[in-house]
Amino acid sequence: MPEPAEALLRTYERQGYVTVPGAVSEAVLGPATGLLERAVGDLAERLHGEGKIADPCRDSPFPTRLADLDPTGQLDLPVGWWVAGPGREPEVDNGSAGFVRFRLAPTTAVSDFALFASRFARRAVTIHGVTFELLLAHAHAGVLEPLAELGEGFATWLQDSVAQTERLGIPYPSPVFSVVEVPAHLRVYGGGSRLGTVQALPGVLLLREQGFPTARFDRLKVADVDTLRRFFKTDI
Repeated sequence: MPEPAEALLRTYERQGYVTVPGAVSEAVLGPATGLLERAVGDLAERLHGEGKIADPCRDSPFPTRLADLDPTGQLDLPVGWWVAGPGREPEVDNGSAGFVRFRLAPTTAVSDFALFASRFARRAVTIHGVTFELLLAHAHAGVLEPLAELGEGFATWLQDSVAQTERLGIPYPSPVFSVVEVPAHLRVYGGGSRLGTVQALPGVLLLREQGFPTARFDRLKVADVDTLRRFFKTDI
């Protein structure tokens, strides 16, 4: 029996979407699905013929074939911009004049896919083949200056942490891990009844503007890495 309109509305308000089975008949969907299926097939064969993809995925079902064609994406952004997202490769290629090209190629399945791009100030270190980067608004990059003497200690702690996870058989699966500053007004919880956090995403950790990026470390005494870690623990 169909749900009352009020119940559907409450569901939509609670989780941000609502499923209405049978709202569109197969007689309407069938021709549209067939048209899109042929378009995806033509695209796959053309890309395969041009050597741009290795496999046209002829055996993939229609709902996933387009996504299966090539898990690698690329973005051309103005020089000085950085992008964070799952599977981003650490190397940056030259794009067209005034642009740089980023490639995203997740090697494992991801539960969510989020991209964050801006004219960030970037600090990075590569440990055990993984690049750990911090992307901050340029206006907040000065927060790192009072912490400069802790850089070596922080890198040592990070190296020990990565080595420990590798010994446990759970190495980090991507070439880059990004910690990205986001505006204070950006919502960092998801929908649904649980309102789960979205601060931790595949390949990306969101850092709220009103925490670490705007902290006055010039007025605080941060003598060691453990103190800094405690600050991050309450910030994220």
